[in-house]
Amino acid sequence: MIDRMNKSLFVFISIVLLTGIDLPAQNPYIQHFTTKDGLPSNTAYPVYCDSKKFLWFGTDAGVARYDGNEFTCFSKKDGLNSNEIIIIKEDLQGRIWLVNLNGSMNYFYQNKIYNKNNAPFLEDLDSKHFFRDFFQDTDSTIYFYTFKSLEIVALNTLNQVKKFLLPSISKTYNGIETDLMSVRFITRFSGEIIRLYTSAGIYALHDFTQEPRLVSGTFSFDKCFMLNTNKFLLQAYNESDSTRWLFEYINDTLHPPVKDPLNYPRHFSSAIETDRKVLWISTRERGVFCIRNNVIINHINIAEAQGMAQDHEGNIWINTINHGVYKFSPYYITHEHYGPEFFNNAGITNLCPYGDQGVWMTNSNRVYLLKDHEFYTLNFSTDESSYDQLYFLKNNSLIIGKGSYKFFYFTDIEPLESARLIKHSKLQKISHCGNLKSIAISPLTGKMYAYIPNHLISFSNELYFGEEDITHIDERIHNIFFNLDDELVVNAKKNYIFRDGTFIPNEKLSEFDNKIITGHLRINDSIEVYNVDGDSIYLSCRHLIFNLTQALNKPIDMMVKKMAYHEPSLYLSTLQNVFICDFPENIHDGQSVDLRLIDINFREVNDLLVFNDSLYVASDDGLTIIPEAGISQMNLHVPIPYLQSVQVNGTDINLAKQEIKISGKSKVRFSFSCINYSAAPIIYSYQLAGIDTSWNIGTAREVVYQNLSKGSYVFRVKAQKPGSGFSLPVDFKIEVTATLWERPLFYIGVLMLIAGWILWSAHRRQKRKRLLLEMDIQLITLEQKALQSMMNPHFIFNVLGSIQNYILQSKPAEAGLYLSQFARLIRQNLNAINANMIDLEEEIDRLKNYLDLERLRMENKFDYKIEFEEGFDEEEELLIPSMIVQPFVENAVWHGISNISGKGMISVSLGQQAQDTVRITVEDNGVGMKSATRHISKSEQHLNLGVEMTRKRLEILGKKLGVKTSISYYEKAKGSHNPGTRVVLVVPVG
Repeated sequence: MIDRMNKSLFVFISIVLLTGIDLPAQNPYIQHFTTKDGLPSNTAYPVYCDSKKFLWFGTDAGVARYDGNEFTCFSKKDGLNSNEIIIIKEDLQGRIWLVNLNGSMNYFYQNKIYNKNNAPFLEDLDSKHFFRDFFQDTDSTIYFYTFKSLEIVALNTLNQVKKFLLPSISKTYNGIETDLMSVRFITRFSGEIIRLYTSAGIYALHDFTQEPRLVSGTFSFDKCFMLNTNKFLLQAYNESDSTRWLFEYINDTLHPPVKDPLNYPRHFSSAIETDRKVLWISTRERGVFCIRNNVIINHINIAEAQGMAQDHEGNIWINTINHGVYKFSPYYITHEHYGPEFFNNAGITNLCPYGDQGVWMTNSNRVYLLKDHEFYTLNFSTDESSYDQLYFLKNNSLIIGKGSYKFFYFTDIEPLESARLIKHSKLQKISHCGNLKSIAISPLTGKMYAYIPNHLISFSNELYFGEEDITHIDERIHNIFFNLDDELVVNAKKNYIFRDGTFIPNEKLSEFDNKIITGHLRINDSIEVYNVDGDSIYLSCRHLIFNLTQALNKPIDMMVKKMAYHEPSLYLSTLQNVFICDFPENIHDGQSVDLRLIDINFREVNDLLVFNDSLYVASDDGLTIIPEAGISQMNLHVPIPYLQSVQVNGTDINLAKQEIKISGKSKVRFSFSCINYSAAPIIYSYQLAGIDTSWNIGTAREVVYQNLSKGSYVFRVKAQKPGSGFSLPVDFKIEVTATLWERPLFYIGVLMLIAGWILWSAHRRQKRKRLLLEMDIQLITLEQKALQSMMNPHFIFNVLGSIQNYILQSKPAEAGLYLSQFARLIRQNLNAINANMIDLEEEIDRLKNYLDLERLRMENKFDYKIEFEEGFDEEEELLIPSMIVQPFVENAVWHGISNISGKGMISVSLGQQAQDTVRITVEDNGVGMKSATRHISKSEQHLNLGVEMTRKRLEILGKKLGVKTSISYYEKAKGSHNPGTRVVLVVPVG
């Protein structure tokens, strides 16, 4: 993987490095994405990084946009013409062009998919063969071209389409005629001339209306790849000697070709160049090659590799057919990594230096030595073998073991180059006093101690395990180590110095009493570091103790597992990451200490070691070796925040304008994310300028503001990784305008409306009073006229004549009865005029009195009846308009009954019409309305006048009381000789 590896090992690693889809899960430099991670399909063709740093993946199930956190997928249901996206490229206007396999096109712009329905000009861009690429000229005109057509399709800034046809240059290969004038690449040369790189060679023209002129026909160009903005790679073929060549086109200059180091018989799938000048080439049949200075330095066996792209953080993305997408870290080439396949398919759990010759390591079951880039295996195995501790001693001995289990001691260690095995002359099992927890060895004297929960064990310096002293303590021992004074520190419930067989309280570390010191590191002769409880790092400098965790410019929010130091850097590992802290001793001068993340994500970090100017990381992924010189060049890119959506009261707002105007009580929801392709955790900071006086910091990606008061606001969000610093903020403006009722003119208008309403109400009341007064006057007048009509001289003369008749006939009794009834009727009429409404019972009694008088006068010529309809409560006290029925009864007597030869019948019925009205029906069996009209004499016109006055009275009463009144006339038996009359009155009740 790197240049200093010997050739055989390099080839072996290159072959094994990526032999299957599962391998990336065992390599911290490779990440594998499939449909399980959100891809729409595992068959991915192109990958493209746009100007906003989003990654786009074209698949056979649509297109996906990726921000490092989640995939946003688009398919036909979102507006695509087809789900098979074969080419993706952005133009200068920011449109992401999506070329479909069926020859149609879409583009994505401002969070929207455009197709023939919302961009009709796209229909003119349809082609029989899908466009492979386009060239955008200085005037922003886009020229689309395919590999199988002579047609060039131009799209100007007005979205007008124009088509040009190149001349045909055909040649026969194996009996098949092929047109060589198929464009592979278009560029503008020297600002004036357009150059076409085709299968027939290089051609030049000023514009596409001209005939192309041949510049060079030596090479046939197969494909072109954009390496960066001003650099392209062209793959060409020299037919004369059947050789393949690579051209670099840089800043309008075509550089001399070099031979294709792959001598690949077909065109590449894709090619990119990293910022470290490594050329990556993907092929469908032979995987991916990494080339530097035209020499292959790595081969990755990825099946059916397709498009490649490099994101702004330097990661390499490789699409495949059927196998998803792979992401390669920018440090994949420059760092060494040995996966579990080197260690019997297990990760590395512990590291130990082999003096200055190499590094010991164990995978818990076997022990390995890496020396001069070669691995050696300790030929030792027992049924009890399980190791997580390694100690190499100055006498060329090795101790291996597992805490609370067994330890083994090997002497006379010697690596055998021929067999890649480790020879040893003596094996001793350490089991003197039970199962040891851990061992501490003095770096100065070699004195060795071990402990079990309540005992400290010291071993003979000469024979190590030949003799031992055991000292008991009433506290449980957690850890032991040697301090700067080469004194043994015992970390129990309290901290002690073990001196001359006695546990002496350690005043210097008294603040760590009742705490567990999980790690200790000697930096130099005056500085040492303590890991306390895994969550606090302390630095002891010149007999003073400083809290390094609190002094860090960025906090570590996970437990620290391991520590290592190589001047000037302190390395700290958490479960999955490694951090670097340069010059930690600066804390002594009160300075902030910088903490940076090494941007590699491990499955689980088990141990750290600095050896030969490289950082060794033991993890479940295997062994990783990072050159310290390159760590400073591992730039931790600042994440790029962006707004995913803005909603007002649940409705999405168009983000293109980056501002909104709202009024009234509103609920504004901001959802945001960031573009980040590293494994580093993201911290967001946001504020609403105008309300928030400080920034809110956390991992939340959504915030809601409600009922903002009138004013101007700016929502701002920024993001950072540990050690990267914050990004520039993304702004979104909010203008909250005054609601209608918050404007001064509104109150002026309201006051004017109130004043107008008061004036109108006063005027309306006055008018209503006048109307009511007029209606009262009209009612009084009509009631007086009604009384006059009922007391007309003709009726009085008839009554007096009847009385006179009875007297002349010597019928004083009848005359007295008649006179008595007449007097009673007069009293009833006079009483009725004193009130608008009269009790229904009194009105019925008055009608009976009137009908009795008329029947006496007419010598029993008719009968009458007054009845109540079914459902009418005759016991209920009701008031009806006075003198309202008599005119119709009088009409029935005078115009209906009086003109028939037989006996007449008059009936009056009362029924409930509505809650506030009563229906009164007056019927007779007289001559009917038409015949009655012919018999009316001039003296009888008062009867019609009474009916008309009654109609007017009812109309006025209805308006006054707010009810609907009516008078209806019918012939009772239409078609008969005497059809009779039916009158229906609807009158108000009170």
